[in-house]
Amino acid sequence: QVIPEVSQLLGTTLVTNVTKLDFISESTLQVEREHDGGYETFEVGLPASLSVSEKINRPRIPKPQDREIAKQKSVVRVGANELSKDFSVFGSAGSPTSVRAVYDSSYTRKPIIFDAASDPEKTVSEALAALERVLKEKPALTQPQTEARGDPSKRVWSVFLQGEAELQTAKEVLSRLSQLGYTAEAVFVGGAADYQVHSACKHGAKSLFVIPIKDGNWSSKVVAEGIVQAIMKEEPYAVFFPSTVKGREVAGRVAGALRLGLTGDAIDLKPTSQGELVQVKPAFGGNIMAEIVSRTIPQLATVRPGVFEA
Repeated sequence: QVIPEVSQLLGTTLVTNVTKLDFISESTLQVEREHDGGYETFEVGLPASLSVSEKINRPRIPKPQDREIAKQKSVVRVGANELSKDFSVFGSAGSPTSVRAVYDSSYTRKPIIFDAASDPEKTVSEALAALERVLKEKPALTQPQTEARGDPSKRVWSVFLQGEAELQTAKEVLSRLSQLGYTAEAVFVGGAADYQVHSACKHGAKSLFVIPIKDGNWSSKVVAEGIVQAIMKEEPYAVFFPSTVKGREVAGRVAGALRLGLTGDAIDLKPTSQGELVQVKPAFGGNIMAEIVSRTIPQLATVRPGVFEA
C-alpha cells in the first residue's frame, strides 16, 4: 500500500496494478490495470503515481554494452538529514506500527502411502490407526485453544466496497470481528441494497453506516475522502478493508490522509489480554508470520480474501 499512501500525500492521480502503459502525449498516459473483476483502461494526466504488476513487461537479459552504459549512470542518494532534521520520524521509532512477534510457520510433511489394491477394508483400518497415532503424539491438535476476547466497548468497522471480491471479504471480516467479541459495524460505500443489509446483519453487524458517493464512477480518492470524514466523526477503534486492488488503494489513501499506521494483507486478527488487536501477516513467502500492532487509532489493516469463514 506504499504507492496509494504516496499518492495521497503528493496529491497525484493513482492507478495500481498496471499491466500495460503507453504515452498518448507528453502529459498523458493510457494505462491498463488488472483487478479482481477483470481489466480497466484509464487515461491519466501527469504527474501520476503508478504501481505495476509483473505482467508489465517480459524479462530480458541486458547486452554487455548496455551494462557498461548503466555503470556510467549516476545514482542519486538521499540521506535522512535531507528529508528531516527530526531523526525520530525514521525507522522503528517513527513507525506508526510495531512488530509484536515473529515466528516460523513453515512445516514439513512426511508422506505415508497405503496400498488398497488387495484389501481396501484392511487398508482403511491401517490408515485410521496411523492417523490416531499422529493425533496422540500431537495432542495440541485436538485440544481446544482458548482465544482472548475483544472488548465489546470497542467499535470496529468492516468496509464494504463495490465488487464481488470486496463484498465477500467484508462479510468474512465482519464475521470474524463479531466472533471475537467486538462491536462489529458494517460500512457500505456508495449504497447498500436490502439483501446486502440483511446479509451484514446475519454476519454480525451491530450497526450499519452508508457513505454516499456522488461520483458514479470508481474513484479511490473520492471513496477515501468519504471514509476519512466518517472516521473523524465516528472515531472507531479499528477499520478493516479487503486486501484487493480497490481495497488496498482506498486503505492506503485513508492511512496517508490521517497519518495512521496500516497493516497490509493480514491473515488473522487476534485480541490479546492486554487489550491489543494484533494483525497477523505473512512475510518472506509465507514461511514467516509477523504479529503487528498499531500505535495509532483507529487501527487500519487490509485483510486477505478467504481467510475467515463468512
